[in-house]
Order: sequence, then C-alpha cells, then structure tokens
Amino acid sequence: MNYEKQNTLQEFQFWINPREPVLAEPGENPVPFKIIKLHGSLNWKYCNCCNQALLTTWDRGIDLDSGSFVGYTKPEQKAYDYMCPLDGTEFETLILPPSYVKILNNPVISQLFSEASREIRATRRIVFIGYSLSDGDVHIKALFKKHLHPDVELVV
Repeated sequence: MNYEKQNTLQEFQFWINPREPVLAEPGENPVPFKIIKLHGSLNWKYCNCCNQALLTTWDRGIDLDSGSFVGYTKPEQKAYDYMCPLDGTEFETLILPPSYVKILNNPVISQLFSEASREIRATRRIVFIGYSLSDGDVHIKALFKKHLHPDVELVV
C-alpha cells in the first residue's frame, strides 16, 4: 500500500512502484532488477481486512505487552500504534518462520510466490543475497525445481 499516497502516512513512507517503467536520463541505459523476499519481515505490516501490506524499513518496533506495531514520528520520536490507513484495522505480522510448518495461504505471500514463479521462468540471472536455503524451505526449493531453466546463471 506504500505506492499510493495516504494522508495518514508520514511523508517518508512511500516507495517507487516497481511495476512502473524505469525512466532514464538521456544517454543512460537503466537495467531493471527485482528483489523478491518470500519470507516476509518484521517490518511488513499486514492488514487482514484489505489484504495489503505496509512496508516500513525504518519502524520495526513491537509493543510486547499488546503485540501491536509501534511507529515513531519524525523528528519528535513520539510513539504511535500502526493502524491500516485505509480501514483502521490493527496490523499483523507478515513473516514465514524458518520451520517446516508454514501457512502459505496469505494473499500477500501467495502473490509473492506467483510473482517469483513468473520471474524465475523469465530471468537470465538469479542472485542470492544472504540466504541459506535451509531444510525447512522445501517450498522455495520446489519453486526453483519447477520453474528454473538449466541455462539460468546463479550467483550466490
């Protein structure tokens, strides 16, 4: 949901939409690349009402008493509870634990896996950054086994 300006979000909480074309300066030849993080993160806030995620790389605070996400105003650093700017629902954590038991039917996770499948089939190079491909990640291994062509370059 960070691609649409919301009045209730702070000014620095917006991202460039990766689905829009990369604009280049005259004479430049930009090379687009996509980063796909299939496990979610503590800084992904998920609204189970509108099925969207808010990505906040700077706010990762969790109030352990209530279990709710906490944001901080800039520059005052005043704490506030994160609520969905679209419908006021309290955000939930969107993360897949490093275990064999995973719930993969979350709409955002399902969409990420579908997009990863398309990208793996279409790519010429895959770069792994800081990923161990643990035994508990059988779903990731199956994704690559099904969609990876033998001529794709792998960089670790």
